[in-house]
Amino acid sequence: MNKESWLLVANGSEATIYRYLEKGTSLEEIGGVGQGTRRYKDEDLVTDRPGVMSSGGDNMHGKNSLTPEITPTDKAKQDFAKLVVEELESARKKDLLTSVDIIAAPEMLGLLRDSMNSNMLKLVGKTLSKDASDKSVEQLLKAF
Repeated sequence: MNKESWLLVANGSEATIYRYLEKGTSLEEIGGVGQGTRRYKDEDLVTDRPGVMSSGGDNMHGKNSLTPEITPTDKAKQDFAKLVVEELESARKKDLLTSVDIIAAPEMLGLLRDSMNSNMLKLVGKTLSKDASDKSVEQLLKAF
């Protein structure tokens, strides 16, 4: 099987993977992942809320013992980024990739990088910190 160069376009709620064709002059959509984390508020992502308990201790002043370190929305974004990276990692392990270019919303680009191992990071080519999920194939090709 031939190795390919891919383009990942992602924001906080969807990711689309394209294959470069004709030496990078055109793109073919080959997959994607959608979750919709942007549409929800923290309250919508938490199904049950426990009662308030005192945290105790002076060094925890002003902090509730049940307050999560990370909001449910941020956790959902991190999980989504990991899911997208798993798709790329699966292709890397099958030796299908030569490189991956990434166009992603700024926060998502950081989360994607944080979720990648060193082997995957070596395959990342060009990156652009921009939400381009609504752009046409022609606009995506011109982005770099």
